[in-house]
Amino acid sequence: MTYTVTAEDGTVKVYTAFVEGTRKVLKYSFEDWKEGTKNDELLPKDLWAGSAAGAGILGGTLLRKETREDGTYAAKLITFEYPNEPSLVPKITAGSIFIGKFDMLPALQGDRLSCTKFGLDADTVSLGGKPLRFKGVYKYESGSNYLDASNYEDVKPVDIKDKGQIQAVLYKVQTGEDGKEIVLTGHDVNTSELRVAVANIIVEDIKEYTPFNIEFEYLQEYDRTAKYKFAIICSSSKDGDLFKGAGGSTLIVDEFEVICE
Repeated sequence: MTYTVTAEDGTVKVYTAFVEGTRKVLKYSFEDWKEGTKNDELLPKDLWAGSAAGAGILGGTLLRKETREDGTYAAKLITFEYPNEPSLVPKITAGSIFIGKFDMLPALQGDRLSCTKFGLDADTVSLGGKPLRFKGVYKYESGSNYLDASNYEDVKPVDIKDKGQIQAVLYKVQTGEDGKEIVLTGHDVNTSELRVAVANIIVEDIKEYTPFNIEFEYLQEYDRTAKYKFAIICSSSKDGDLFKGAGGSTLIVDEFEVICE
């Protein structure tokens, strides 16, 4: 059973009750941080990565620790519009956090989308079984100047509202031709045939913390004997992987839960 409780001060919290032993819940409350000057670092660093690891070195603020009214913390992601286009980072860079790793080397070789290595082994993140639901809270404010920077030499303003994205992805562990495990990147995390299940929500402007509680959509049958990788991916601009978005778009997320069978 899911209960949504609204406190007198307007704070919304969602609780799930279940018979002990029938469900496993993976929780992320974003309480552990290393504070920085331009960007904060979400801990543990061997679990969480994000765009701030690369773009932040060139002066952009993309990730901050957000203090809530009750004194707990949330993750604040910010899309950054660079005043000029640097050599390594496009004019629009979406703030992001994700379970996985960020590798700057592909950017040096002109392949920015391969910097994001999404997902860690399900056992490593203690997933605990077949994912059923993905829950949490968020609020969102879109920036005012949406830009299409997919063509680095011809950045264009577009008359649309920016939106954010929160998603979870479960995919099969498979070995590539080079003998290494395949890790999904910005190129294929939304298209790969290795994906087994996804839970995805596109978010729009909302000033107050708003709960979400969505089911995983299964693209293929779950095999309890197979090995999987699991990722949670959040972006302050849903088309940030295409280098589109509005500077200042801000997504704040907290209290993630993955409920497993």
